[in-house]
Amino acid sequence: QIVGNGPIDIVAVPGFISHLDIWWDAPTDTLVRRLASFSRLILFDKRGMGLSDRPPSVDVEHWVEDTNAVLDAAGCERAVILGISAGAPTAALFAATHPERTRALVLAGGHPRMYVSEDYEIGFERSVVNSTIDHFEMNWGTGVGMSMFAPSRASDPAARAYWARYQTISASPSSAAAFLRGLTAIDVRHALPAITVPTLLLHAARDAVVPVEAARYMQRHIPGATLVELDSDIHLIWLSDAIDDITREIESFIARAVPATGVHRALAIVLAVALAAPTHSQASLIESIVDRFRGHSHAGRLATFDGPVQAIRCGLAIVAELRGEKQPVAVGLHSGECEFLANGVRGVAVTLAERLAAAAEPGEVLVSQTVRDLVVGSTLELRPLDRHAFDGVPGEWDVFAVGPSPSLR
Repeated sequence: QIVGNGPIDIVAVPGFISHLDIWWDAPTDTLVRRLASFSRLILFDKRGMGLSDRPPSVDVEHWVEDTNAVLDAAGCERAVILGISAGAPTAALFAATHPERTRALVLAGGHPRMYVSEDYEIGFERSVVNSTIDHFEMNWGTGVGMSMFAPSRASDPAARAYWARYQTISASPSSAAAFLRGLTAIDVRHALPAITVPTLLLHAARDAVVPVEAARYMQRHIPGATLVELDSDIHLIWLSDAIDDITREIESFIARAVPATGVHRALAIVLAVALAAPTHSQASLIESIVDRFRGHSHAGRLATFDGPVQAIRCGLAIVAELRGEKQPVAVGLHSGECEFLANGVRGVAVTLAERLAAAAEPGEVLVSQTVRDLVVGSTLELRPLDRHAFDGVPGEWDVFAVGPSPSLR
């Protein structure tokens, strides 16, 4: 499931159980909706869970393969990997073994190993884990585990009902038990020092399922990792009372850790509209015209196009349909490399398009020589005007008017 069209990809590796649709009506849907607002958020159900098939067996190596396959299917070269709860070991192992595909790593409520051992005292005894798995299988679908996963919300009927529904649609009792047993075999401690990407660890300070000491262990062993301990006892991110903090920390971390976050460079035809203070109706009309000509609107008075002819015809439609407005409307177009951000577009190409629009007469569409060269042979009529220099743009530029129009002032 891919949501959003931001310039950076975020892949969420789900936890113990998952279902692609369940997070969108969770009490904490703030997180996924916020992530999707500035990224291309990629969600999936690991094999054995949710909408995916139930194979005979599952393990962490399979889940790493699943993550890699999802990146391929989504056409993603590199992504921020978000590992949630039991998805954290998979995310950590993926980051260690596929650094070329990992831009940054976020681990929420994660651990490197479940069992206690001579050299790892943070885990649980095997007998305790086995009895817990049996208890879960016998009571699956009832909201079992609330007292462990979310103690402060254990008496909340709505929270328990949500967790019960999550269990029911994500897995059968036997597949849930099989998944838990698969998790007990995971030990990714050896991979932690090999993680070379920026890493953020988020953990509830009073987590009873995965003690915060597990996150502190990972911070010590992942080079340069940052740990944020949350004032909460809730392990389940879908019910967390610290979701605003989690959302803010993830967004801030991505902005710091990935300098190119929100920036994607590409060639485009830029259309700028000279309209001092467009009303809401005018802005909506411009956006609808841009959409009609298969362009992409940016902040009301800017649009980008893949093709120059479509862009010019869109400019002509804008000045024609807004001709009766009190404010004068003019359009400028230029082609060049742009930086596409989460909240707009920028670059010299944008500046020149804006300068052309500002220099045009009301009802006029002006284009640069770059655009003119791209439409040679078309039926569009372009008349040469004088060469012109523009503030903030190096050199002088040949300017052309589309159709019958006054000369450049």
